[in-house]
Amino acid sequence: MDDAVPDTTMSADEAALRAQGHKGELPRQFSAFSALSLAFVITNSWIGYAAVFVTPLLAGGGPAVFWGVIVSFVICTLISKSRAQQIYIETEN
Repeated sequence: MDDAVPDTTMSADEAALRAQGHKGELPRQFSAFSALSLAFVITNSWIGYAAVFVTPLLAGGGPAVFWGVIVSFVICTLISKSRAQQIYIETEN
């Protein structure tokens, strides 16, 4: 067995992966800095949305706020998918 994690310190997640025939390769740990960074990013997304919430509310009311979020989600998804395709093509060569 050439595993990075000894059997004596194996977590429940690692044991479940091994039972399925896989080996955990990525570290599953958060330092205080990485946990704070994740919290900062999540919080700032809501603060950013709250900062621009007034514009669609004044321009179009409730429907503009509702549909604006949905349209933004669709557009961001399309941009992300297209960028992922570009990266896939670039790394294939």
